[in-house]
Amino acid sequence: MHATDLPQCGMPKTNELMRAELAELFQRYDADGNGRIDMEEFERLLRRLGEDRGQANRAVQFAQIDADGDGGIDFDEFVAWWLRA
Repeated sequence: MHATDLPQCGMPKTNELMRAELAELFQRYDADGNGRIDMEEFERLLRRLGEDRGQANRAVQFAQIDADGDGGIDFDEFVAWWLRA
């Protein structure tokens, strides 16, 4: 029996399972499907999470997550942010 064969109830998730779940979440909020979450999509995600910190704070947070400064949060940046949160 492998660890992945065991029920996930109360057990830490494997990296593979967590990445799959995060990929699904990322795709849900990447509304235009371009592989990046833009500011508008990020704002929707924060509202869904119940985190409405105001426009200026959202812009700062977005810039911190967008590590390469290209104006969008790619999947790797999203995963790094999610795991820090």
